[in-house]
Amino acid sequence: MKKKFTLLTFATFAIGFSQCNYKTLYQNGVSVKQFNPMPIGNDNNKQVALSISNINGNNNLMVTIRFRERIEINKKIKFSFSDGTSIILTAQRVGEDFIGGSPISHLIFNLDEISQNKFENNEISSVTLNGVNKITAKMYKSYVSENLKCFNQ
Repeated sequence: MKKKFTLLTFATFAIGFSQCNYKTLYQNGVSVKQFNPMPIGNDNNKQVALSISNINGNNNLMVTIRFRERIEINKKIKFSFSDGTSIILTAQRVGEDFIGGSPISHLIFNLDEISQNKFENNEISSVTLNGVNKITAKMYKSYVSENLKCFNQ
């Protein structure tokens, strides 16, 4: 409980003071702009966080999932939106790691014009993993939308 409170306090502080506050890195002629990940929801076994990056003008969505007990995640994730519509994205890259003793998965999705437009103009209402593990977005539902708009300024 103390960890959740600390995470929530940090996330609230970061959101309140981070309008268009991303890091920019340059490596081998490549420009990478990256927002910090923000949690959007959880259930008894998983926490889901999202972040946006821009690599040489191409926008990407990264989904980070932290598990208590690892489950296999396929490359397709369904995002449902506040307007009642949904899209299914297929990850271009997938990685796994451990943080604080907990297994995590990172999935990176390239955003085409249609998916980017959907994220820019709607709040996320839920994220569905493996077609059955639905995580309801409880906080920072417009985080992706606000960050994408920063890249377009």
